[in-house]
Amino acid sequence: MFASLDTPAVHQRKKYEFTPIGHIKEKENMIAQELRQNKRPPLEDEEDAAIEGNYMKRTRVGDDTMNSQQLFNETSFDDTLPEQTLQGISAIKKNLAPELLSNDNKEKAELASNPLKEQQHALQKLNMENYSLRVKCNSLLKFLNNVTDDGKLKQGLEMLDELQEWKTKHHELIQRFKELQLRYDELEQREPEPLKVAEPADHSHCEKLRAELETSLKETRSQLDEVQATVSTLEKRLVEVKKDYSEKEHQYKMSLDIAKSENNRLTSSLSSREDALNEAQEKINRLMVQLEEFDHTSGSLLELEKKIDDKNQGIRNLETRLQELNFHRQDLERQLLTANETIEALKKEHEEYREQNELKLTSLHKNTSGEDRLRKQLRDLAEDKEGLQKLRQTLEERNKELDERVEALESQVAAIEEDRQKIIGEQQQVVRNLKLEHQKRAQNLKREIEELRELNQQLEETNRSYKKRFEHFSRNSPARKATQEELTAKDREIGALKRTIRDIEESVLRTTRELETAKIQHRREKSMLEARLDQAASEEPFERSRLEKEISMLKLEIRSIQDTKERELSLWESKYESLKNTYEKLLQQDKHSNLNEILEDRREELKSLMKKYNDLTTENLELTRELNKQKSHKEAYKEDLRKVQARLDFITKEFVKLKESAPEPKDSSDELNSKWMEKYQNMKIKLLNELKVLQDENIQLERRLLDRSQQQSHNLAETPTQSRDSSLQDKVDYYRLKYHDEVRKNNDLRVINEYLNRVLKASSQHLKLDILKLENEISPLNSSTTYINDYDYSYAPSYYSRRGRPLKFKTVAIFVLSCIRMYQATLRRRWDQQRINYLQRKIAYGEDRITW
Repeated sequence: MFASLDTPAVHQRKKYEFTPIGHIKEKENMIAQELRQNKRPPLEDEEDAAIEGNYMKRTRVGDDTMNSQQLFNETSFDDTLPEQTLQGISAIKKNLAPELLSNDNKEKAELASNPLKEQQHALQKLNMENYSLRVKCNSLLKFLNNVTDDGKLKQGLEMLDELQEWKTKHHELIQRFKELQLRYDELEQREPEPLKVAEPADHSHCEKLRAELETSLKETRSQLDEVQATVSTLEKRLVEVKKDYSEKEHQYKMSLDIAKSENNRLTSSLSSREDALNEAQEKINRLMVQLEEFDHTSGSLLELEKKIDDKNQGIRNLETRLQELNFHRQDLERQLLTANETIEALKKEHEEYREQNELKLTSLHKNTSGEDRLRKQLRDLAEDKEGLQKLRQTLEERNKELDERVEALESQVAAIEEDRQKIIGEQQQVVRNLKLEHQKRAQNLKREIEELRELNQQLEETNRSYKKRFEHFSRNSPARKATQEELTAKDREIGALKRTIRDIEESVLRTTRELETAKIQHRREKSMLEARLDQAASEEPFERSRLEKEISMLKLEIRSIQDTKERELSLWESKYESLKNTYEKLLQQDKHSNLNEILEDRREELKSLMKKYNDLTTENLELTRELNKQKSHKEAYKEDLRKVQARLDFITKEFVKLKESAPEPKDSSDELNSKWMEKYQNMKIKLLNELKVLQDENIQLERRLLDRSQQQSHNLAETPTQSRDSSLQDKVDYYRLKYHDEVRKNNDLRVINEYLNRVLKASSQHLKLDILKLENEISPLNSSTTYINDYDYSYAPSYYSRRGRPLKFKTVAIFVLSCIRMYQATLRRRWDQQRINYLQRKIAYGEDRITW
């Protein structure tokens, strides 16, 4: 018994055990599974899929959507057209408009109260329409592939087109009939004017209208009868065509069944002639080839890993060397300072010695016995002087080397600035292109507005002509009320059209604003992408070392800035003390009551200013919290928007595919396309409006923040050093956190690399051992002639019933501990990232610039 490595499928993972090397399964279970698979006869559907080369999922048995022809039988008419029994006009409902309007208003109110539900409702409708169109297209394609075209298919399609045309005519006639009925009802409902006794009323106009209506009713009924007759003939022709299609389909299925049976016979004859020994040899050869390939790949991988390790070590050595050089430079600077101090001290001592020696010489001239001592002292002094000069020369040489290094770093900084200027030029070019696009869109929108205005003028002219006609009729006819009502209705329609034109103009303005916001977003996203690209490019060793050098330079600059700030602080303190002393002197000189009152007023003003400062700081903190919340909401909305836009893009792509795969376009397809485009534009407008609202809120909050910061800067002009110190501390914390983050990433990558190397080595060793065992077990079986399948196994059946080793408590405990550690690591990572983002924003606001 030996274990073999494999990558199981999803439904076979229960039979395997997971290890760091791979999934393990026993040999006998694998062989039994192979035998079970060989024993099972192949199904007809599987053989068809294997012959055709299609690896799609099999459809369900009960699903006949792909093979059904019910799409060609669908009509908006019933099997038998109902007779149009004209009841009395009083029995028919006279005005259905208010009921329909109330139902529509209810649905609109329910949807308008909840915009998310409205959006979901629209998406569900789009999905349903998309699914129905896809099913229709698939069934049409399958039907067209299965049926041979002898001219009858075109006839059937033409008949379907005629049917649709007759349907539209039928609907139009019904609508006209309903309108005439409504007009007839309105005429009946009108109360007759009070008759005068002296002058009899003329009803000739009403009688003429009634006669015209009756003639129009008769014409519509005759047209309806004709339409019904044509529809019945067309349906009969459709039934005949369907019968022909069904016969052809039956013949095609019979031929397919015959071909499948022949294929099954051929495959069974081929499978019976194959030998088991050839299969075993082929398997062994495959394993050998795989082993050789794996050894080759593992060798190349190890070489690459060694190279990567060498490069990483080189990077680490360079980093350590850089740090050592920095420390060495700092030590040299300290030594320079100490050497200068020692030189000055030695100069002082030298002068003292010279003075002492001159005194001693004067005394020694008197006493010749002390000449030897003086000579020795002079020699010692000369030697000390020479040593000091050598020290000075070495220190000057080191200073020159440091100056050269500083110049090289300055040249690198100049190259970086040139690259930055190039990137800025590219960004400006992109902005120009966006401006041109925006101008083109604005011109198109202006053209649309002009067309709408022309339409409005035409409608106004038609309205005037209608008014003139109605006035003429109202003077001659007694039905003046009806004409006035029609005039008011037309005026309302004109007002509604004007409102729609205003709405369209407002939407144009909104689109222009949204285009500007989209430009700004594009710039931001481009800058973010460029920053990411720069970060990705900076992962190379040379650029990484350059960045680390820049970091060290920045640290030195920060230290120098801190020193200068401390000096400035000391100067300001000295000035403050001097001013304080002068002020106290003035107070001692002029002990008047006015000065004391002014002092008290100033103190009160200081207290009030301090209170205002505290209030402003609290408000600033609250505003920052609100800003963070708004940004989180904005990010959530952006994610929702991305999902919706991805869904819309998917729907539009599939719609284009369906349009391309569908037959020649017709009136119905054009109407569907227009509906889809309207829905898509409505959805897009709603989403853009929401985005615009969020962006406006964000801009308002940031403006408020900027105003607050400006007020604080005006109020706190007396204490600039505190803000500078805090900004410096924030920068130091930001760079420290970024550095620790990069170190953690490098450590994680190193651990993963080491683990993968170990796993690859162990897996290659296991594979080699398994292949050696296979060779040892198979070689005696091939040579021996007394090999029999029957073998008395000494193991119990319960031994083979086990599917794997039971889990130990230690493994579960280690797994739980690793999960806890992973959770803690993710929490730390999240906190650090939040801190980095907060510091970045704080630094940006401190420098009076916006980076969002």
